[in-house]
Amino acid sequence: MQPRAAFLAAAFILAAPAAIAAPAAPATAAPAAPVPLEIVIYDKPEFQGNAIRIAKPVPDLAVLKFDNKVASLKIFGAGDWVLCENRNYQGRCARVAMEAVNLKLQNLNDRVSSLYPVPAPAAPPAPANPKK
Repeated sequence: MQPRAAFLAAAFILAAPAAIAAPAAPATAAPAAPVPLEIVIYDKPEFQGNAIRIAKPVPDLAVLKFDNKVASLKIFGAGDWVLCENRNYQGRCARVAMEAVNLKLQNLNDRVSSLYPVPAPAAPPAPANPKK
């Protein structure tokens, strides 16, 4: 047991000066800049084929020559996207989060004609500290 006690004492001595010399972390860290809400759509399942990155609502994918071609997608940023079968967000629509490897599972493969982002709700403000 003597060797173990000596090891623990040595570890404490080595760690103590580093803890004293380390600068204190700021009380509040600046929040990270939010990632813009974007979607990448692919014309093949499993994120293959031609791809387009979109960052705003698109009422008609025909303008981008991608009407009825979406087969998979990835979402970047905080929020979801709504995919609709018809132009101008009409027809059957489905809200998608994060990614879809194959839109056949949602019965939307090669049926998407419009889409729009749904940002995540803002975090509530931190409560104010009451003065004592």
